[in-house]
Amino acid sequence: MTQLERIVIDGHTDLAQHDGNITFDLSKAAKGGLNAAVVPAHAGLIPNTAAAGTGSDELEATYQAIVRTVADSNGKAALARSADEVRSNAANGVFSFILGFQNARPLTTLEDVRRWIDRGVSVFDFGFIGSNQWAQSARPYPYASVPGAEQGLSELALEAIALLNEHGVIVDTAQLSPAARKLALEHSQAPIIASHNGLKSIVGPVDRALSDDEIRQIADQDGLVQVVAFDGYLTFRGSDPDIAKAIGDLRERFGLPRYAGPADYYETLDKETADWDAQKFGDYLKEYHTAVRHGWPHSTVSTLADAIDHVIDVAGADHVGFASDFNHGGGIAGWLNHADTANVVNEIARRHDEQTTAKIVGGNLLAVWQHVQELATAR
Repeated sequence: MTQLERIVIDGHTDLAQHDGNITFDLSKAAKGGLNAAVVPAHAGLIPNTAAAGTGSDELEATYQAIVRTVADSNGKAALARSADEVRSNAANGVFSFILGFQNARPLTTLEDVRRWIDRGVSVFDFGFIGSNQWAQSARPYPYASVPGAEQGLSELALEAIALLNEHGVIVDTAQLSPAARKLALEHSQAPIIASHNGLKSIVGPVDRALSDDEIRQIADQDGLVQVVAFDGYLTFRGSDPDIAKAIGDLRERFGLPRYAGPADYYETLDKETADWDAQKFGDYLKEYHTAVRHGWPHSTVSTLADAIDHVIDVAGADHVGFASDFNHGGGIAGWLNHADTANVVNEIARRHDEQTTAKIVGGNLLAVWQHVQELATAR
């Protein structure tokens, strides 16, 4: 067996946004030994009343921030369009941006999808918070949901999957509902991934956590599950009585039932929120995020490695990776930013041989990406 070279990849991280500036810290990536990251052009939460195309400016701004970071890096970073380019860049000390895409709500046609493919998107997720006209979300907040994908994926989304397959783009189901993920598995002619998800075996039946059956189904089609270093997806929020009380108090103050079940620790599905204005929903989310971060982080690098090991137990070492989700809620004790990445790699290496470690920390993602592109070339 050929020994894999260890190339460390964060399977999903967002750009930092402060005071209108959108940035990625290459110095922290270098300090932590990170060779590459999937970084998406991204549109955030969009109200159900927003006009078609809303969010396009944010997609463009995040994309341009990646382009600008590469241009200003003095050759220290590049936009990689294939697994081989990532390998070559790593060998030459160049950081690779793997361009992702998250939230197709601003897109209205297949030509919109094609435009992003042409710009170099390599990992594409239709979803985000709120179901959109393409896909049912794992977090179908009424405030941010519009009709069009009641069965999981719309007919247009199924056509888009064929287009993504044709061009060797990985279909990412991290933000999709189980019904949408099932349809993606049935219709994609190439492996799919779940780029930054939790596990139901750890946090129970809550939004973006995968069941063992879903993990097996993704693996059975040669896909990949990347465990996210998001505190609430590694440690059940309801296990902290202070968080439970804070969320209950918050819900009561906003006129919602105090507590309906575990999902209340992760999402806001109350129908009455569909009619809230942006100010009220924004105020609620701000207080909610403060409440759930009580005692944060509860999870550690060891907790993350335990979750990775669970995926290995379920599906094997060829079908697991990890992602930080930094700048969008990610971060655990020992991995609070990319400068700490070596802590994760070292914990994985402590538990596994070098070949398995190399697979988990990036080799599996490169293998899936290469497979997806080879299938596209063969068509």
